Amino acid sequence: MATIYEDIGGSAAIEAAVEAFYVRVVDDPLLAPYFDRIDMHSLKLHQRAFLAAALGGSEIYVGRSMRGAHLGLAVTPQAFDRLVEHLVATLTALELPPETIEEIGAKLLSLRDDIVAPPEELGAALHSERARTAEARAALASAEDRLEAAAAERRRRRWLSWRRPAPADAPAAVG
Repeated sequence: MATIYEDIGGSAAIEAAVEAFYVRVVDDPLLAPYFDRIDMHSLKLHQRAFLAAALGGSEIYVGRSMRGAHLGLAVTPQAFDRLVEHLVATLTALELPPETIEEIGAKLLSLRDDIVAPPEELGAALHSERARTAEARAALASAEDRLEAAAAERRRRRWLSWRRPAPADAPAAVG
């Protein structure tokens, strides 16, 4: 019996799917922040190896566990669901049979608990994000204050230079 890996076309199909999938993912406003500081080339290599191994290919996946790879990312249930939607759309666009897409989806859904952050981690991440947002607002306010002070100083100097009497050796104004 052939594996899913063989059924979909092996390494070339996995590579095409991963490339198309990440185009969709990084363009999604909900998901893009998860990939802001990620080396996408390395991620795609890991993803191809993982998918090949998970779908019955001969490649050996030596990366971190799903839980380890996603720990600290605070992946929400909504983000996970959107990711699955993009995977299904990608596989559909690549014209995989619906039964194969269902089989791949079932494998991914079995990893949900390892990928989605537990509620306490999401709470900590939200608190951390709020703290970063408050720090950013304070820094922005401070920068705005400095810009306003610099603009006020420029206006004051312009006013003083306009008001300053002409030097004694300057030609008289013709009136």
